[in-house]
Amino acid sequence: MTKMDSTSNEVQKFKILRPNEKLNGLSLESNPALLTGGSGSNSEDFDNSSRIFKSINDVQRFLEVKRSKASTVLDLFTTSLEAQRMRLKSYCERLMFKDPLAYGREAKDILWKKCYYDVINTAKLLRSDSQWQPDELSCVQIHLQSGIGHYHHILKRFQQEFNISFTDRRSKDKGTGSELDHWASSSVYCCLIHLGDLSRYKLDLYPSHSMSLPACYYYQALYWRPASGLPHNQLATLYNAQAVYIDATYHYFRCLNSPKPFEGAVCNLRILADKNRQRMRQNSTADSIPVYKLLVEHFVHLSYTLYYDLPLKPESKEVFVSYLESCLSDMLAVTHHAPCTQWMDQSGECSTLMSYTHIDCTHLLPWIQRAVRRAQDQCLDSRSLMKLMATLFLLSYRSKKHNSKKHGVCLAAHLPANESPVDRHRGQVAPVDSRRRDRIRDPRMEERSG
Repeated sequence: MTKMDSTSNEVQKFKILRPNEKLNGLSLESNPALLTGGSGSNSEDFDNSSRIFKSINDVQRFLEVKRSKASTVLDLFTTSLEAQRMRLKSYCERLMFKDPLAYGREAKDILWKKCYYDVINTAKLLRSDSQWQPDELSCVQIHLQSGIGHYHHILKRFQQEFNISFTDRRSKDKGTGSELDHWASSSVYCCLIHLGDLSRYKLDLYPSHSMSLPACYYYQALYWRPASGLPHNQLATLYNAQAVYIDATYHYFRCLNSPKPFEGAVCNLRILADKNRQRMRQNSTADSIPVYKLLVEHFVHLSYTLYYDLPLKPESKEVFVSYLESCLSDMLAVTHHAPCTQWMDQSGECSTLMSYTHIDCTHLLPWIQRAVRRAQDQCLDSRSLMKLMATLFLLSYRSKKHNSKKHGVCLAAHLPANESPVDRHRGQVAPVDSRRRDRIRDPRMEERSG
């Protein structure tokens, strides 16, 4: 491990304390009276809270100085920094339950940002090539896993001390309860989001791992706050990293049209559209491209163009409809796959999640695994078709609401997906041969041949 250098007077005044020592007059030993409010006066309680908050600010300033001076990933995980982060976690958790209305929000934000987010973000910047060394990978993985365990512990405390039921949403939906209850409900929601983020960061280290766990955390946060758009944005980011672009586009639009949208989704959607345009330009020179991949590219491009009412080429809609009809024909011509009953949960993490929150999310896991599998197999299935149609219906509603001239384009785009499956199920339309894709006219191919 790298030793810390005393580079300034501000840093020199900090030292590693033993368990029974005090920092700014505060002992690290558990104090039940401090956590429950005790029997002291209000002025004494406020004085204790302000002293804890002052200690939090001191420790976080020290951590920020050391983080800014880190030149390697291992510099972020020295013994001294780990001890100070443990101290900061202890103080933030104590203050959250000691005086939640006055300091709870600040303590909660500092806990996430200084103890977890800043550390992982800096480690990624220092190792931008993603060529992690074994000792670096071990440190980051342990840090993420400890964070997941810590937030599970905090969820358990909320459940015990505030008598929160993770399955009863009636009080949250109706907005009843005291201000303290609302804060506790908001904190549970934030814990679920942070758990999803920490689990998603593990996928950056091990891309072959299952994305079921972070997706389940985000879906539970969405269950807890259905009006919030942030879980949809995080799900879109997760699906985008796994190259499941239909699901990513769907969740970005759901985020932007939620009662409480997340503003960052606008930038994220723009990045997705820009990268999609780059893929379309690269594939314009390819000889053989799967029809499903062309469908996804045109779907993302058409959706983004219609949502922001941007100029659209006349042939874009016809090309998209052609690809969609071809994929529908292939999907209905083959034998339906057996339902996916096996999902990757070899470590038992999803079962542990359900034991803490008592929300049965196992019915979501086959859908999540199928999303990744269909992207790898380059095929359209009922789940992706549902999200594709839902996105087109949303665009149609938005264009009609804003009196856009492209409302007719939205209707024409989703009609094949709306009519063709029903007609073929009744036997009114014969299945189209999969070789039909060879007869699809693509303006890019015509320009290249000309």
